[in-house]
Amino acid sequence: MPRRNPVSWAAMIAEYAQIGYSEKALRLFVDMKRDGERLNRSSFASALSTCAHIAALELGMQLHGQLVKAGYESGSFVGNTLLLMYCKCGVIEEACSAFEEIMEKDIFSWNTMISGYAIHGFGKEALKIFESMKAAGFKPDDTTMVGLLSACCHAGLVDRGMEYFYSMNQDYGKTAILQHYNCMVDLLGRADRLDEAQKLIRNMPFEPDAATWRALLGASRIHGNTKLAEMAADMIFEMETENAGRCVLLSNLYPASGRWDDVSKARLKIRDTGVEIAPGCSWLEV
Repeated sequence: MPRRNPVSWAAMIAEYAQIGYSEKALRLFVDMKRDGERLNRSSFASALSTCAHIAALELGMQLHGQLVKAGYESGSFVGNTLLLMYCKCGVIEEACSAFEEIMEKDIFSWNTMISGYAIHGFGKEALKIFESMKAAGFKPDDTTMVGLLSACCHAGLVDRGMEYFYSMNQDYGKTAILQHYNCMVDLLGRADRLDEAQKLIRNMPFEPDAATWRALLGASRIHGNTKLAEMAADMIFEMETENAGRCVLLSNLYPASGRWDDVSKARLKIRDTGVEIAPGCSWLEV
């Protein structure tokens, strides 16, 4: 292009961010600034989304400072992305501050704050935000209820979670979807109520997906129920034949039961199927 403007820069940054080219998106954002173009809301939002995706907290905080100087931090468009970035990076105090600074909160703002609290184990705080959301006149949607049930799950609030789940239709006009059922399987499983979790799976109006069985498998592993773990693992393998996670989980579960022969069999199966196991890795900002 003979001349680029903030719109063309922002469009390219957004495209790189959406397809997962995080480093290229951030480099282009820096190039845009060095080129003397005025950074607009779209470019800030895309750069912050990228920071959220790769948990680049240091860079995200620098962008926050530039946002304040540009006068964009209070709008819901950029404010929501800033809030998401802090939630994804696990800096809940900063997320809470970003949430309070959004002048016109929308349903995304409330949902992000509820989910942020839920993911990081602040279950009671998530429930308080939910009550504030209702008091502000917002009606919960499917995402709200997923965040709420997840909060109950991570905080061990089993009875409260069941209350929300079974009154969802009557109180909020929401019909439970598969993700809500999966949250409940996880909630019951973590509380060692595995029989109730299995009963819920049998009675739910949907075919369970791999996420349903993964929740049951994880709970079975935590509570040492090898037989149930094997059943859940078999169901996952039927749905995801290329997923080696089943064999890995079982090979880690068998030693607790002293089943060393089964450990060897599980590891041989991983080798024979030819499925590659992605190595674990950690991120570090330089």
